[in-house]
Amino acid sequence: LAGLGLGNQQTIVLLAPIGLVAVVRGARRAPRPWWALAAGCLGLAVGLLGPYGYDYFLCRTADAASVPIWIEARTVRGLWSHFLRSSYGTLSLASPAVAGAVDPARSLARLAARTCSDLLGLPLVLLGAPVLLVRRRWSRASWPLGALVLSAVLAGPAFTAVSNVPLGGLGAAVMRRFDLLPELLFSLLAAITLQAFIAGVTLRPLLQISICVPLTVLAAVRARPVVAESHRPDVEHYKDNFLATLPEHAIVVTSGDAEWGAFLYSRYAEHRRPDVTVIDNPLLRQGWYRQQLNERMAVSLEAGPGEQVDSKTMLSRLIATGRPVFLTRWPDSSVNATPHDSFGPLMRVWPDGAERPGLDALLEANRALFASYSLDLPAPGDRSAWGHILYERYGRAWRELADRFAEAGRQEEASACVDWAAKLTPWIVGAAQGNALAQTKCDIGDLSACAMLGENLVAGIGTSVDRARGTALLKKACGGGLDRACKELGEGTTP
Repeated sequence: LAGLGLGNQQTIVLLAPIGLVAVVRGARRAPRPWWALAAGCLGLAVGLLGPYGYDYFLCRTADAASVPIWIEARTVRGLWSHFLRSSYGTLSLASPAVAGAVDPARSLARLAARTCSDLLGLPLVLLGAPVLLVRRRWSRASWPLGALVLSAVLAGPAFTAVSNVPLGGLGAAVMRRFDLLPELLFSLLAAITLQAFIAGVTLRPLLQISICVPLTVLAAVRARPVVAESHRPDVEHYKDNFLATLPEHAIVVTSGDAEWGAFLYSRYAEHRRPDVTVIDNPLLRQGWYRQQLNERMAVSLEAGPGEQVDSKTMLSRLIATGRPVFLTRWPDSSVNATPHDSFGPLMRVWPDGAERPGLDALLEANRALFASYSLDLPAPGDRSAWGHILYERYGRAWRELADRFAEAGRQEEASACVDWAAKLTPWIVGAAQGNALAQTKCDIGDLSACAMLGENLVAGIGTSVDRARGTALLKKACGGGLDRACKELGEGTTP
């Protein structure tokens, strides 16, 4: 089991103290200790090599076009590199492209808040553990407990303190996965501590039930919205909407596990859209992946032997194939000015001089697409969830259309696009971007938007303080009959 765990997730090594104590105790109790140790080492090797051996033989015997491959599994060297996580850095959790600064204080505070919230404050019981350690003497029977404590420290505070995963956005979702292991260990330690504290207290069965049942119900009630949010079908719907948007033989450059993984599932499990080529931009750092794409598409994405092309060159070479090229987001800021139009959650990039659809045609195209999409509204509220990022892709098309219609002086269409953007990405209707959207709606007579913008200007929310302009907007809304604006001005309510 330990080998299988290491073969699938290297952080299992943080449980080594527990494993070593178990091995030593098992060997001591075995009739032939050395035979027991040898059998344990053999089992560890078999469990560890099993997944890698399967990957190796599968990739050596299967056609790359029919098997999803996202690691270099055709060579022993490639498998060893994958085990060492060479593209990330063996002791680094995030890749160099997205790594943030190591901030132990902030990371530990996040872990403490997360575990206390998830476990109803149970880890706080561990604050009493030093009292127990003083009261009981260390003995051979204490080694398993010591190993459990050391594993909890390694998997929790020590691991978190050196993490370089950004703590905002999807980084929070990534770290949430790694919180599960220390939470499990903290739960065991808290239970042991509680048991020791109440060992001398006699509680009647009915009293025990009256304490445990409400806590269990409270935990279930608190967990329900989290579980419901985690089981939203956002990624599944996005996969279907994503594919429905694409014309035949399209090329899509993605960036993110949700998009890349969803397409792999659709392509290889559901056998849909074999004509579409999806390129995972972060994987382009890997030479084997660039070579694989070259074989499939007959286009080189290398600047030289072993060197990745820059984003501008990549897009120009993909466009030169004559196939429609789409992006889920910009690879980097150097290509942000590339001519493009958004269709649903995708941006189509155009060659220089290409004839692009007009504003009205683009508006109708997006209306038709969104009418056919499966959307699970309201939008996800968890900002660290994949669904939150995917809904920002949906909202981008309407925000861009709103800006373009506003520039063209067509405020009615701009307002309609703003409404769509607010429905898909309500968190954007706030602060600086919200002020811009509110200005657009205020210009066409939306008094609530005028009042909101006026309040923000007076208070300096999302903008610099402009009391004169803010007061003028509040007076406009109050004069139009909006009580909220009149109260803000201190003029009572409208007649």
